[in-house]
Amino acid sequence: MAAMIVFTAIMLILPASALALPSETPDNTPMVDGRVRAIEQVGTNIWLGGRFTQVKKRDGTVLGNVGNLAVFDSKTEEYRKGVAPSLGGTGAEVWDMTIYGENVLIAGKFSGPSSTQKNLVLVEGAGPNAGQVIRWYNSPSLKSVLAAPGLGRVYGGGVSLSAFDFATGKKLFTRSKTTVDPTIRTHDSSPAYRDLELDADGQTIWAACVCDAVNANPAKALVKLDIEGNHDASWLTEAGEAAFGQSVVDHNGKLYLAAGGSDFLAEFDKAEGGTRGWVRDTSGSAQAVAILDDKLVVGGHFYEVADEGGDRCGAGRPGDVDQNGIPTLDPNNECARRQGIAAYSFQGSLDPNWDPAYSGSYSLVWELHAEGLRLHTGGEFKKVSGVVQSSYARLSPASL
Repeated sequence: MAAMIVFTAIMLILPASALALPSETPDNTPMVDGRVRAIEQVGTNIWLGGRFTQVKKRDGTVLGNVGNLAVFDSKTEEYRKGVAPSLGGTGAEVWDMTIYGENVLIAGKFSGPSSTQKNLVLVEGAGPNAGQVIRWYNSPSLKSVLAAPGLGRVYGGGVSLSAFDFATGKKLFTRSKTTVDPTIRTHDSSPAYRDLELDADGQTIWAACVCDAVNANPAKALVKLDIEGNHDASWLTEAGEAAFGQSVVDHNGKLYLAAGGSDFLAEFDKAEGGTRGWVRDTSGSAQAVAILDDKLVVGGHFYEVADEGGDRCGAGRPGDVDQNGIPTLDPNNECARRQGIAAYSFQGSLDPNWDPAYSGSYSLVWELHAEGLRLHTGGEFKKVSGVVQSSYARLSPASL
């Protein structure tokens, strides 16, 4: 009883953020040897997609050779060898995954069994036939995928938005082509829909995009489409000229966007035509955003993040200076050190205590997936908080 009283007292003393956020130290799970862009879960099966060829232990022991997909058991923390199909081809990469029922839709750039079966595939997500291919689609190269069971459709985001009949695989349309202004984007990002969210109204698709126009109409970072693929040009995102959207979540009437180019996390009210609520600067691209309990978690290749509106976090890595010897990272000493990941409230308040540190590669965190109070993270990194964990890391609350 005394121990329980002490534990309860500690819980009451701790700030709420400490109870809601997981450990900063990664669990001892398998890892992979290359970039992870997508994480999904069916039952205890954790599906990883990206561009990698091996699954390993922390000590370097190779557990299996794979083709851009792997499946781990979240209960036993073991690699499920032979479950995931191999998705290959020249320049092959899995860019996104989503769940349709108990099955997994996998999208990206990869070959299939024929020239009309490529880039989008449906596989069984769990059970004795997990990993078995159910259906191929004839899709262009994709960066995002959206399941719409209520419509019996699958949407794929590439340069344009494509829709498919889920049951037959028939392509229904390809519309709303994105383009970029090459005078703005001289070295980065080809035009594409990078993330898709279906609104609760069942009639609207919110799309994070690398775009300066859609069908020649001005567009930037986040756009509004209907389920027939038509672009609402009147909904124009308030964002900097260089901004491009990479990830978006929809929560309680608001949209939260992780963006590169101008590098920020921001809130938008869906009813306000693209007007921005709050914005928090990041020193490099914000590449993923997810909801974890009552927090927004943002991942990317940044080292400093803003804790107030108006803060400017600069760019580069710790120690970088400009030609005048002035630090390029947080030059005004007004941002907070966060290496690859940070947590905010829905009002834009930075969590002051949670600070896992991702390191070892440039891009750091590309993907976030919440499993209750656990957080699965993927990207390009070698360590998390000083612990060897390559490209995939799971952070769990101390109580789990």
